[in-house]
This record gives sequence, structure tokens and C-alpha cells, in this order.
Amino acid sequence: MPRTSYLVGLVGLVGSGIGPSLSPALHQREADRQGLRHLYRLIDIDTLGVRPEAVGDLVRAAGDLGFDGLDINLLLAAYQELGVLYDRDEWGEFRHCCTGTVGRVFFELVQRDGGYRGYGARNAPVRLAAQAAARGPGR
Repeated sequence: MPRTSYLVGLVGLVGSGIGPSLSPALHQREADRQGLRHLYRLIDIDTLGVRPEAVGDLVRAAGDLGFDGLDINLLLAAYQELGVLYDRDEWGEFRHCCTGTVGRVFFELVQRDGGYRGYGARNAPVRLAAQAAARGPGR
């Protein structure tokens, strides 16, 4: 295992209902593998009682508290109500939802705007968990 070399920084994931996120563990494991000091923290707006429209204030406060970077992954209220997952990267935006499973078949509906390159990877765990839950135990 590589020796720890220097502090990379304090970063966080801002979102709603993100307690089960694997992002901190994945980031920490890779930083450790690279021999870097890296602190990745969850900032769940539900737990903090912050409204989505007030996230800008939260971002400014995070900077004052020494965060070097934030990954902001919020489902917009309208999308959340409709069950649409949303993501964006520096090139564009991505919207994604699935129909219910009928037998072993479901349809994915995807909208990419701009040059979005993420292919919805952040949404995959949510989609897979929802599909497994819809199938029921042992199916």
C-alpha cells in the first residue's frame, strides 16, 4: 500500500437523501490507493433542513468552512415528483426514467441535452435498486 503523501483536500457530496451514497467510500478508497489524504463528506440537505433553492447559501458556507470542492447532485423537485433522475456535467444535461417492469421487460427513457458525456452512471445504482425492488424477493 502506498505511503500517504499529502493532503488533497476536503470535498463533499451535496444532495437530498444521499445517506446510502457509495461516493465517499469510493473516493476514499481510491485516494488511499494513490497514497493521498482525501476527506470526502456527505452534506444531506434533508438532514440539515436546507431547501433545494437555498443550496447556493450552503455552497458559499462550505467554502468558508474550508471545503475545496463540492459535487452537487440534487434531483429537482419537479423531476423527483415525476420519478425522473437528473444529472449534468460540464458538457450538458441528462434526464432518465424507466417504465415499470412487465415480466422481464422495461423501457428506459433518456434525454441528453448538449454534449452530456456521463451516460447516467450516477443514476445506475438507483435504477437497479428500483428495478430489483419492483421484481420482489428472489426474482
